[in-house]
Amino acid sequence: MTMRLLPCSLLLCAVLGCASRQSTATLGESRDLPPEPRAKEAHGKPPVSRLPRDVVARAAMPFFGIRADGTRLEPERLLRELSAADFFCVGEQHDNPHHHWAELRVLRGLLAHAPMRGREIALGLEMIQLPFQKVVDDYLQWEIDEEELLDGVEWHERWGYDWGFYRPVVELARRARLRVLALNTPREPTRRAASEGLDELQDDDSLKLPEIDLDDEEHRAWFDKATHGHPTPASDKDGMYEAQVLWDETMADTAAKHLR
Repeated sequence: MTMRLLPCSLLLCAVLGCASRQSTATLGESRDLPPEPRAKEAHGKPPVSRLPRDVVARAAMPFFGIRADGTRLEPERLLRELSAADFFCVGEQHDNPHHHWAELRVLRGLLAHAPMRGREIALGLEMIQLPFQKVVDDYLQWEIDEEELLDGVEWHERWGYDWGFYRPVVELARRARLRVLALNTPREPTRRAASEGLDELQDDDSLKLPEIDLDDEEHRAWFDKATHGHPTPASDKDGMYEAQVLWDETMADTAAKHLR
């Protein structure tokens, strides 16, 4: 059965042979925004990053967690609780360096706590799509460099936010020899879902779609609230929702398979 995950950008999976426990703690002031792919340079492909290499380090600021009941969790307590979860999501504003610093701080904290609990950690990335897992694996094995990684996963075309925001957390995972998961569905079937509907895709055996649930009222209410005010014809809203569910279910399915 597929786990329901709301849109996220980073998934940390702490693997242990026990019943699943999902953390409800979230980072304060974190929110998710839709990607805005960057146009290519006039003369060739864009640089690996336009940002200073220490852009995330310079954004270090206090942060905290908030439980669903409103309880505030200071960093050390948050990390202790997260280290006991089987999986959790960290949302972000994609171009906010402080959010990326908080993600880095969380991953460092988990690396400190996980060995004491006999757990392994995996890092899942929303911004890299399933067909490019081999490219990610090659990078983790030091077989390709940073530029080849970005070219191989079509970073600038399929995500577009500056790699400099994501470099620190991926590099930490690489040095720590963590499993890094390409979580997301390819862009092509997502676009087809939006324009043609999921029924058309489910008849295509080559796509290997995850379990799809379009009847989750809570999730649909979240989607309608998140897209309220978007200049989208009502007739297109169902297609947008089906594309969103495919996006979410694929990430959840990828994470669930890893946990199993």
